[in-house]
Amino acid sequence: MLRPLVLAMLVLALTAVASQADQLKGKVKAIAIAPDKDTLTVTIGKADQQFVIPADAKILSAAGKELPQRLKAPILQAGAQVQLTTEKQDGKDVVREVRLIDAFPPSGFLTEEEAGPDFLIQGEYEGSASGKGKLGAQLIAQQAEGQFQVLLFRGGLPGAGWDGKNPDKGAAKTEGGKTTLAAGSWQGTIGEGKLTGKSPEGDDFELKRVVRKSATEGAKPPAGAVVLFDGSNADEWPGGKVIDGKYLLAGSKTKRAVKDFKLHLEFRLPFRDKSQGNSGVYMQERYELQIINSFGKVPPPNNGMASVYTVTAPSVNMCFPPLSWQTYDIDFKAARWDAAGKKTANAVVTLLHNGVKVHDAVEIKDKTGAGKAEGPAALPIYLQNHGSPVYYRNVWIVLPPES
Repeated sequence: MLRPLVLAMLVLALTAVASQADQLKGKVKAIAIAPDKDTLTVTIGKADQQFVIPADAKILSAAGKELPQRLKAPILQAGAQVQLTTEKQDGKDVVREVRLIDAFPPSGFLTEEEAGPDFLIQGEYEGSASGKGKLGAQLIAQQAEGQFQVLLFRGGLPGAGWDGKNPDKGAAKTEGGKTTLAAGSWQGTIGEGKLTGKSPEGDDFELKRVVRKSATEGAKPPAGAVVLFDGSNADEWPGGKVIDGKYLLAGSKTKRAVKDFKLHLEFRLPFRDKSQGNSGVYMQERYELQIINSFGKVPPPNNGMASVYTVTAPSVNMCFPPLSWQTYDIDFKAARWDAAGKKTANAVVTLLHNGVKVHDAVEIKDKTGAGKAEGPAALPIYLQNHGSPVYYRNVWIVLPPES
């Protein structure tokens, strides 16, 4: 027979086990905010479950900080991975805590105001070392908060003086509100828009954070051009979606088919999007000029920003940091075919990325990626939807007289 004290301890232990909170992990499917109750629909395994979120439940970031905006927080959106802590109350499951598993929203940050403190550190810096000439630096935010890859360019930034030699590489980290740089023998600190420190030669340097703009940003359509998108409507893009009354969302194609053309467009990638701002400009739905966040990739890959996808890398990586407006100016000459349907000349493309020529009359021998098969027929231009919220603006095209 169990003694009374042992029995009491066993009952307490069983009661504690029974009252322990359950933890469920899943992906947010929908968020509903209402005056009477807020609800969260979460896909757990293969099933969708709806949870009422009481006013006293904690809503936490991945770092464990309470989100003052609660379910309205920009970081909490459909697709976010969350962990819910629930407990039984009067026979019902009550949510006590919603904690984000990922530090960033699935589609990244769409505005500078929402992007967080790392956004103010990442980016490009220009300046000089005492008596040693111009320097440029790129700080690339990593997937862990407060961590950055660092590239240091002698002569200036890519497309703005860089000597073309391999940049010095290193890292920077934010701890206790202070961001420090270590890149081999380079040492420095970052704050208030400046990167200061000492070079390997012992020279003092000071670089200021800059936001570069393309020389063709805001370019006006010349006489005779066809305006494909100016923010007012998506009439030239059947099924196209206009965002915030001024941007065209990736994922539509022109209603007109084209052969040769000159195309200007401007685009913006989200910050810390899991798919890296993946889109692309498909010329004639056949040949892709890749759009994806390749900021800080040296040398540029043949599947990165401004590449003829998997075929030809750009001559220089002119990718600006995410949330910067970037430009493509495309001069495309379609493949030529004879009367018997035999190809007599390959398609040719020249591309200015952010005002710098990165492809000069490059031949494209066949369709790329998921492009349609080559042929003599004119086809539309397609702005690829690859799941990322890539926005376009100021899109216009110049067609030859016969088009």
